[in-house]
Amino acid sequence: MTARRFLSLLVVLLFAGVASAETPGLLARWQFDRQHLAGRKVSPLAGSLPAILSGPITFDASGPNAIKTILQLTGKSQPRNRFRVTEDINQARKILPVKSLTVEAWLRLDSAGEWTGFVSAIQDNGSYEKGWLLGQHNSRFAFSVCSTSTERLTYLESPRLFELGHWYQVVGTYDGRIQRLFIDGQLQAEAKTQSGPISYPPKGVFTLGAYEDDNEFYPLNGALEQVSLWNRALTPTEIRARFHLRESRFPGIRAVAPTVVDWPTWNRDNQRTAITEQRLALPLQRQWTHRVPVPAPAWPDPAGQDFWHRKHNLRARVTYDRAPHVVAAAGRVLLGHSADDTVRCLDLASGSLLWSVTVDGPVRLAPTISGDRVVFGSDDGHVYCLALADGRRHWRQRAAPDNRWIVGNERLTSAWPIRTGVLVEQGVAFCCAGLFPAQGVHQVAFNLADGRRLAANKVNVSAQGYLSRRSGKLFVATGRDPAGAFVAELKRRGKGVGRELSTLPEAFRYAFIGAAELRLGGGDGRVAAFDRRTGRQAWSATVDGRAWSLAIAGGHLLVSTDRGQITAFGSRSIEKPAVHDSRPRPVPLGKPPLALARALEAIPHRRGYAILLGSPSLQPALQLARHSRLQVHVVFDDEAKAAAARTKALQAGLAGRVTAIHHPADAPLPYVDTLFNLALVTGQAAARPLSSLQRLVRPWGGVVVRADDGELLARRGPLEGAGEWSHMYADAANTVCSDDRHVSGPLELQWFGRPGPQQMIDRHHRTVAPLFKAGRLFVPGDNRVIAADAYNGTQLWNLAIPGSRRIGAFRDCSYLAATDDSLYVAANDACLRLDGDTGKTLRTFRVPKAADGRPRDWGYLAVVGNTLVGSAVHPGGSRRNVSRKAIEEGTYYDSRPLVSSEYLFAFDRRTGRHLWSYHTGGGLLPNPAIAIHDGAVSLIESDNQATRKAGTGRATPRELFSKGARLVSLDLETGSVRFSRPHDFSAIQHSVYLAATGNRLVVVGSRNNGQDPKTSRVCYDIQVFDASEGDQVWKGSQTQSTSIGGSHGEQDHHPVIVGTTLYCEPFAWNLATGKRVPGFQWKDRHRRGCGTLTASASTVFFRDGNASMFDLESNAYQRLTTSTRPGCWINMIPAGGLLLVPEASSGCTCNYAIQTSLAFRQRRK
Repeated sequence: MTARRFLSLLVVLLFAGVASAETPGLLARWQFDRQHLAGRKVSPLAGSLPAILSGPITFDASGPNAIKTILQLTGKSQPRNRFRVTEDINQARKILPVKSLTVEAWLRLDSAGEWTGFVSAIQDNGSYEKGWLLGQHNSRFAFSVCSTSTERLTYLESPRLFELGHWYQVVGTYDGRIQRLFIDGQLQAEAKTQSGPISYPPKGVFTLGAYEDDNEFYPLNGALEQVSLWNRALTPTEIRARFHLRESRFPGIRAVAPTVVDWPTWNRDNQRTAITEQRLALPLQRQWTHRVPVPAPAWPDPAGQDFWHRKHNLRARVTYDRAPHVVAAAGRVLLGHSADDTVRCLDLASGSLLWSVTVDGPVRLAPTISGDRVVFGSDDGHVYCLALADGRRHWRQRAAPDNRWIVGNERLTSAWPIRTGVLVEQGVAFCCAGLFPAQGVHQVAFNLADGRRLAANKVNVSAQGYLSRRSGKLFVATGRDPAGAFVAELKRRGKGVGRELSTLPEAFRYAFIGAAELRLGGGDGRVAAFDRRTGRQAWSATVDGRAWSLAIAGGHLLVSTDRGQITAFGSRSIEKPAVHDSRPRPVPLGKPPLALARALEAIPHRRGYAILLGSPSLQPALQLARHSRLQVHVVFDDEAKAAAARTKALQAGLAGRVTAIHHPADAPLPYVDTLFNLALVTGQAAARPLSSLQRLVRPWGGVVVRADDGELLARRGPLEGAGEWSHMYADAANTVCSDDRHVSGPLELQWFGRPGPQQMIDRHHRTVAPLFKAGRLFVPGDNRVIAADAYNGTQLWNLAIPGSRRIGAFRDCSYLAATDDSLYVAANDACLRLDGDTGKTLRTFRVPKAADGRPRDWGYLAVVGNTLVGSAVHPGGSRRNVSRKAIEEGTYYDSRPLVSSEYLFAFDRRTGRHLWSYHTGGGLLPNPAIAIHDGAVSLIESDNQATRKAGTGRATPRELFSKGARLVSLDLETGSVRFSRPHDFSAIQHSVYLAATGNRLVVVGSRNNGQDPKTSRVCYDIQVFDASEGDQVWKGSQTQSTSIGGSHGEQDHHPVIVGTTLYCEPFAWNLATGKRVPGFQWKDRHRRGCGTLTASASTVFFRDGNASMFDLESNAYQRLTTSTRPGCWINMIPAGGLLLVPEASSGCTCNYAIQTSLAFRQRRK
């Protein structure tokens, strides 16, 4: 105790001496502790201005690095929690340096947003920039200064990320010429952009513990121990001396560098520093090359741009499997593979293959080497531990909570794939399984020695990307969302050194690592080394492809590219570097055996997924894969047989296409229902109940075939009780209800993956809905259509169709309609009939000539029975351009023009014969108000001839209806007028819709109930008519909670008809009586997001930030995903027994973790 007291006294004396010595130039110092706090005032140790604390008064009492006497800041904005030195920056002139500056802060951050201020005397508002700031930006310490020579702020940022929960000394200096940033006594960055005196704003505040200016407030969440201010630039020696003098006061302030040999895990160590002290002898020479198959990344590229936010040339955010990442230790190089599901071990010296192990799914992230073991995770939901020496399996454990197989990213995978790699820390192997938190994401820990499960818990994030040690915790990357999350505590080892961020040229952006004083970058076709201090390029070499992976071990630089090339560079000069090739070699195709030929003939297209049951041999699966584009799962009841089969598939060059799994013969098969296109059975499997086999194959054509002779045992027909979605609003009657009896209750994933965002129309443009018919999903792309198998996502065809794009679909109509055998697509002045299976054009229909002989575009499109109905629109009437202007003028806000037609017509869809045309006597026919039901074509016709004579093909509701309008009904077969009745629709201002059901026609229009944007609300008026005569049966009106003039479709909701109930969100109406349905409880607030409702027989689906559902019988609300965003109109369609959600968030740059197409099914009991 005596010794401790003496040490404390010595420190106090030293501090006193330092304060005295620093008086020249020391303008101000504040110590933020209990001793110097009186009420809310912190008295200065130097200078005359106190710091006044606002917000709560709390002391640092929690966490391993807490100093209990230090004041804690909460990081809250309401009330503002910070130390205000002065409200008027001019009052602080006597302590604010002008010619030279040093500002020092001793602090600890417990959380950090985009910005945080430690000390600020700043204004940074658009182009107006003044003063200076010491703080952090995106987890990097930052120091900014504005001088009179530039009148612009220069921001310096530390090259490394800081760690939360640890103490730092952060210092910024400016001497009138050079601006520097120091962390823990070490120079981190400098710039010579500024010169001359500091330029202060004429008004502003001087704040400690926050970044504060006229319109921004970014407070510190953590502890601020001391702030000092000098009117001179302290030298690096002085700053380093201050760090050494005070560091003993702060527990854990010294950074602890990882002690790692070679490169045993991704980016070298668990902190993912990607920096080694090992030196490379330049110039490096090519030592060897090893070729593996081209990888198959999980996620496709993003859209090219985000029109609304004016962001262009968007880049992929999730790239962990663009190349097989390499790790190396003990003279061995390890890599996994996303295409052939194989982990390979290469000799570091020669590049030759030492051993390989194939597993049941893609290995998308690099293995980890720990001692004499190799551990990795797979999309099959398992963690594997192998011997480094020979690949022998030590153990295999399932990290997924259940053995359920679905389709994920065009592969059969576990419903909980492992996309985090495996991090090994003190004999424990950590991983996460699962991508979709609503479906369950699990963080699991295994004992590395024997595979015992040590811990498991759910986490509420999408776990995608390498786990890392950060701030003493297990940190998981979260896909497209850069935030990441902490998911477990680790044993604390002190402050980490932090990950260094690349400052290399943009051309070398794919990978970044360091070796002593070198920094190395991967580019497209090149890899290069740069001097760390000068940035000068010191060496470069060519490679085949984009160098996404770099590693250093044993004096070698290892490079892996997206073309499947692994190259080693070293110091030895080799005349002819070795080349090894593990790629499959072509095999003569030949003819398939008769039984397999019959099996392939039984399915309409040779692609999708097949399962082979009961076969003692892999041969039928190999032949099936070679003669088709099917992926084949082979089920063995013996693990040794399955392992041998995996090896054989790899040798045949079909690993990944043919997968052999082990599953007990007496256990239910682990696949979700309706997944396969073909089930081949033989032996004992042929004796299984046919119903258990039929559940595996898809409706509308899935087959069960005996492998021995090709006999067709069963062909699955349509799914009983399944609905369809053949038109934009489900049917030609525009009910927006599929009447599907299966899509309700808890839902689970059926598949996810392509199509991705790249070929889709930007979401803000609100294009037409996808369709489902006869087992096929038709997805509208950007001047193209993509057809997929609805039950497993297999792409059937992808066809460019110029002139088909339409935006603002709710103010127009769709250009797609589907039948059992065909898809109809309107483009420019024609309608194409495409074969549903192949996309081949079967017939082209043209718009019948107008009376004036001038061309017209095809507008409305519907197919009912054998009748194809279309409409003629003035060229340019349909909105086709994509831009921010097109969004503002076509899809957002109030009173926008509706695309409207001049006349209707019909064809026989089989023969192409023109059946009839209907030409109006008045004005235009608004496209959103055309419906076909019970043999009648119903529409609203404007009486305002000026709308037709204008020749634009568009008119606002006021223009259409202010001079009268009529409700018209035509006979579907002949086009003859059944009735034409005038009705008053003049109140409609924004959107108008027409739907039909039973003997009722429903017209819904929206308007504002006033002009004051603060007090006025959106209203919807409902008119229901007799479908036989056109008489009005009842009318009603509803006032929304939403303000007028909205940009999120508040005025554009389409009505939904389920049975005898009309849903105009947020209310329900009895169609027979016109009364509101009592007890109907919609959400307690306006849902978040654009789009409109869709419905099955019992459930509605909608965007509420994420994809969500509402059970109409139980009033239960459920969020389907938390990691994806739906589109801005309709892209959730309940049909075919599934909820189909093809990608429609294209152009979204918000931080949703995943952009993908999805399909859900009712959870099996």
